[in-house]
Amino acid sequence: SILILPLLRERSLDRKKIIQLSSFVIGPSLVIYYFIGSPNSSTYSDIELEIDRTIINLEEEIKTNSNDETIWISLAEAYSLKNQHEKAFLSYEKAIGIENYSNSNTFSDYGEAMIRAGDVALLSQADDLFNRSLELEPNNAKSLFLGGLTCDSDDYYNSEAHRNAVYLPKFHEAKDQYVGFFHTGAYQESVGGFGGIQHCLIPNPKHVIVDSDGEGNYTTKLFAKEQSYKSMLKILGY
Repeated sequence: SILILPLLRERSLDRKKIIQLSSFVIGPSLVIYYFIGSPNSSTYSDIELEIDRTIINLEEEIKTNSNDETIWISLAEAYSLKNQHEKAFLSYEKAIGIENYSNSNTFSDYGEAMIRAGDVALLSQADDLFNRSLELEPNNAKSLFLGGLTCDSDDYYNSEAHRNAVYLPKFHEAKDQYVGFFHTGAYQESVGGFGGIQHCLIPNPKHVIVDSDGEGNYTTKLFAKEQSYKSMLKILGY
């Protein structure tokens, strides 16, 4: 379960703007330092030291501005880069409480931090956080993922260097959006053939032909039924 400690807001608007601006600078800077490196140094230890200094500064700032969610979020991102996952989680909890459970992006960032922790036991909690994010903002692309059914990481599609997610286009009422799941790998059918044994013993799905006429009307026709487990076991000699 998620335990969130709500905090009160006690700061001026000008100070909040200053902290928000600094968070926009700190967040991307941490990512650049972690994955690329400082323009003035290229060693891993220098990058780690820079993140450590950032954490120290943020921890000092939070002592006098404990009600500022932007500092807690920046601190959570820094902890996550240092693999201090428990501290990162607590910082996200603080930020969510201050925001009164209203910011979908914080929920999605929290969920992603749980995934980055690499603990399988946290996946269900991460999924809950993504669902909370989508309840607040159904088109929040940060909480939408594409993944496959096979056993390797190549079946998890990522296009961002620092995020394990594919951003889907935002949905618009006036324009239809389609997502296709084709169950076909780059080599599976060419090796096993249709109706044969596929990668990870995943049965062949139902094959449907989708066609359209000149007037834009779509028609479907069943080409082959889905493969049964009995058929697969028979091919394997059982």
